[in-house]
This record gives sequence, structure tokens and C-alpha cells, in this order.
Amino acid sequence: MDTQNEKWVMIIDENLPLGLIANTAAIMGITLGKENPGVVDFSDPAQSCHTYQEYIENLK
Repeated sequence: MDTQNEKWVMIIDENLPLGLIANTAAIMGITLGKENPGVVDFSDPAQSCHTYQEYIENLK
């Protein structure tokens, strides 16, 4: 995938329950990230973190 010239779009029915929308977006995002590792870039500080709080601390 040419990430400079192509974009992924998720279209999810807004009439679905909020939990189902969140789960659908999460599963689709994880799957797309696994199949196309270059799409989601993780910075060096993020790779060593186990929690979001650790990530925030590493950014400082």
C-alpha cells in the first residue's frame, strides 16, 4: 500500500449500538494494522510501554 497516496476508510452504520460501533472499528483497525504493518507507525517511546500512562511519561 502506498501510504502517501492511498487512504483506508471505515464506513460503519451509525444506527448500530455504540458498543457495536466501537467493537467493529477496533477489530477492523487491528486487522488492517496486522495485514498492513506500515499503515500504523509506532514511535520508539510507544514500543517499550505497557500502559498509556507510561507512553505519556516517555513523551516528556
